[in-house]
Amino acid sequence: MRRTSDFLQIAPDNKALQYIHRRLESDEYRGAHHTQHNRYVMSDVVEILKLLARYALKNGMLPIRTTDLSKRPMIRPEEQRYTEFCGRVRRELKKGSPDAMRKNYFPDFHRMGLIDRYGSDGEPTDPYSRKKRIKYVALTETGKKLASAGELDAYFVYSKCIDKLLGGQIGIVFRILRDNELDWIEQIEYAFFVSGIEVESDFSVSVLEAIDLMKEYRSLTHAQRRMVYETLRKDLEPSMSAPHKPDKRDFRNWINEAQQVFSLLNQTVYFDVSGSRLTLTQARSTDRGLVRMLRSKSQIKNYFQNHAISKKPGFELHHVVPLAWSESETHFKILDDWKNMLYQRL
Repeated sequence: MRRTSDFLQIAPDNKALQYIHRRLESDEYRGAHHTQHNRYVMSDVVEILKLLARYALKNGMLPIRTTDLSKRPMIRPEEQRYTEFCGRVRRELKKGSPDAMRKNYFPDFHRMGLIDRYGSDGEPTDPYSRKKRIKYVALTETGKKLASAGELDAYFVYSKCIDKLLGGQIGIVFRILRDNELDWIEQIEYAFFVSGIEVESDFSVSVLEAIDLMKEYRSLTHAQRRMVYETLRKDLEPSMSAPHKPDKRDFRNWINEAQQVFSLLNQTVYFDVSGSRLTLTQARSTDRGLVRMLRSKSQIKNYFQNHAISKKPGFELHHVVPLAWSESETHFKILDDWKNMLYQRL
């Protein structure tokens, strides 16, 4: 490990720094990779979906390019509709080149459940596999629902899609901020600790363990935390010519992914981001007024009363059907019920 032990000297006994050091020893130190390079908002996604429906063939599918423009500038006849579709997106949204749409947007939309992608044989592909060349795309029922939903319902549908893209992060962050009564999560804390929750690695932690690490990290002075940041930023500058993976640690990309996650969570009905800090939303303005989407503490109380149990260390209360899978305000309230909760040992 290239010099990364230096930051441990800032506070050698601090458990949070010890965890970060242990995490950086893994080649999978960044945790699960969900999305990183795309920056979009719900209104952009809705407009792209509407245009996709307009330019699709009668069978609902749209043939797309299979090669970068730089490698094959020529447009084949079957790619004309896709070229026109991307041109319309660029005129209206100022983004979405044919290559970016195919390589960046469509993979995210597929993983969000908004579209399906198909090979040249017309068979559906795995949203996370790159083994098969994509030839067609088509809206799913969820994609059609988002494209036609009213503002508030669209926020719920889109929130559900973001949770799917992020592998259940909405539920995890909900449990940190509401069930455990933390008021905020810093972007750097998300990268260091939250992104390590329930991942398949030797640095995986539970929600409660991550919270303890965050509290330990916050026990450092502002100057110490700043020194940790600056030391890692300097030491984790990747050396692409180096033969060993530890020399390719990339602090900037690690933080950039946390920034993208915060950007997406900020677009849901559940969270707000101010600067580098994520909090539970206080209110979201819609055509129906201000809507507050916070978990009911009374339902948590009802769970313990109805099951005649008390809180125990090492146990955590969560929803069987996640709140993030609500598709309307009414659905949220139905799911936020003590009967949809389970108290489990971590």
